[in-house]
Amino acid sequence: MKNKALWMTVSVLVVLGLLMGGFGCAGPTPTPTPTPTPTPAKPLKMGVVALCWSLDYTWGTSNYRASQMLRDIYGADVTHLDLVPFPDFERTYTDLAEAGNDVIVTWTYDVSAMIPVANKYPDKYFVVTCAIEPGSEGYPPNIAGMYFQEEQGAYVAGVLAALLTKTKHVTYMSGTDLLCVNAIGNGFRLGVYDTDPEVKVDIAYVGSWVDLAKEREVTEAEIDAGADVILSYAIGLGIADVVEARSTKEHPIYFIGSQHVEDYKPDVVIATHYLNQDKALATVYEDIIAGKFVGKPYRCRLDNGMISLHLFDRFIPSVIPYDVVDKVRAAEQAILRGDIVVDRLINSPTRVMPEGWPAKPVPNMEDYLQPELHYIFEGFEGDPYYDYLRTPEHQIGK
Repeated sequence: MKNKALWMTVSVLVVLGLLMGGFGCAGPTPTPTPTPTPTPAKPLKMGVVALCWSLDYTWGTSNYRASQMLRDIYGADVTHLDLVPFPDFERTYTDLAEAGNDVIVTWTYDVSAMIPVANKYPDKYFVVTCAIEPGSEGYPPNIAGMYFQEEQGAYVAGVLAALLTKTKHVTYMSGTDLLCVNAIGNGFRLGVYDTDPEVKVDIAYVGSWVDLAKEREVTEAEIDAGADVILSYAIGLGIADVVEARSTKEHPIYFIGSQHVEDYKPDVVIATHYLNQDKALATVYEDIIAGKFVGKPYRCRLDNGMISLHLFDRFIPSVIPYDVVDKVRAAEQAILRGDIVVDRLINSPTRVMPEGWPAKPVPNMEDYLQPELHYIFEGFEGDPYYDYLRTPEHQIGK
């Protein structure tokens, strides 16, 4: 009897074993334990250096909100410094490194001051915006660059401007004539001319990123010259003030802002050329905590959601008709498919248009190839750097 009982017990255990594991489908499949994302023993300490003012509603505000997002979402210990002048950048980076910051971010287009500091502190991570240079040969491997291809969004803004203008005259306005800033103006011009080659495009630089009086003065001059659609980049408070004062029902003026200008004048800004700096900085931060940081250009484009043109619902369809919305979105899709290629337009300071543009003569051919640059600030009108579009070798017919 004992042997029989033992045999039956063993048989039951074998059958149960087969049912639970031997046939594979009889028992539940164990859930694999997910590999956790590596996190630092304590939140990363970050120093953020900005040239712009944190409350400018454009680039500076976007910088500030992105750094505070890292504090709120990731628990980063963030020190944000704004209105830091260029001559103080290297010293400021050094002070932040000496203060124990793990990551140092600078919101600027000039990486030169960061290179010696990054070389001195190879165990720190450095991030610079508005620059493609990091990742190139000769740069320290601990510098990464946020490579915003803003000309893609500016092209779409150009399509919108060309469809809305009544005067056939539009303007792109920004602070100073930098190569990356001029690329945005060129993208805007391409979008305008692709949509309506008879529209005149001005590119107007104020000469400052923080002088609201000059900003208002340039805006007044552009409106007096006939512009009724304005796209801004990294400025906008003065533009919004003037547009609000000058726009009428009979002669409307439309303002396409950048970043967060709509928070300042929600009834004036019909759309905004938006750079998702939250997502861009979060991407680098996550690479750092995951141990995947690489000193390279992080490309910020339409296809990864870091560049976009926001059309505000409150202006649809009263200001922006549905058919215009459809054409704007169609232009975005054409870029995403590769049917429209808006290449980076700063490879050469004198090449303001890709080869082959325009495909056929247009009424304002000279303006098309050489936009009128309006400078109201004294001392720059004849500067070769600011006047390169009119040099003899780039004149029409040369």
